[in-house]
Amino acid sequence: ERPADSLERQYGPAHVVQLAPGGLLQRVARGAHEATVNSLHDQGIARLGAGLAVEASAPDGLVEAVSVRGARAF
Repeated sequence: ERPADSLERQYGPAHVVQLAPGGLLQRVARGAHEATVNSLHDQGIARLGAGLAVEASAPDGLVEAVSVRGARAF
């Protein structure tokens, strides 16, 4: 968070992510290929853990969302 920024700036749309083809997020988003998201993180995933699947990524390749393969819920 950046306390000096307004809440609208902190939590408003920041950039587009690409949804993984056939992924859970794409299905939830009714087949959309991308989504505009806010961006509050300063960390990223360098190496995907076992059992995880990429659900969305930023244009620079940063993983933005993951799911657990075989999980009963998102």
